[in-house]
Amino acid sequence: MARFVIDASCIPPIFFQDEASPKADSVFEAAVRGGVVVPAIWPLEVANILRQGERRGRIAQVDLAEACRRVLLIQAEVEAMTPQGRSARCSPSPPVMA
Repeated sequence: MARFVIDASCIPPIFFQDEASPKADSVFEAAVRGGVVVPAIWPLEVANILRQGERRGRIAQVDLAEACRRVLLIQAEVEAMTPQGRSARCSPSPPVMA
């Protein structure tokens, strides 16, 4: 399967019922099966989206652990920037929930 690039805007439709769609489910399934490339800031953005979603009542606190577990299923290759401004791929880091 071809890999593709996603950003954090793909996360709300996967985890928040008010944005859920069959297309979001397909993106999630493809990301789990085939992997994706994400920008370096993606893990932080995902953590922030889930935290803000919980604070705003879009996802229950008890559901956050399951959401984090599902995020970790995504085979994400993080594309980082080098000090010279070039793109470099590195191992993914799981999102950190504060």
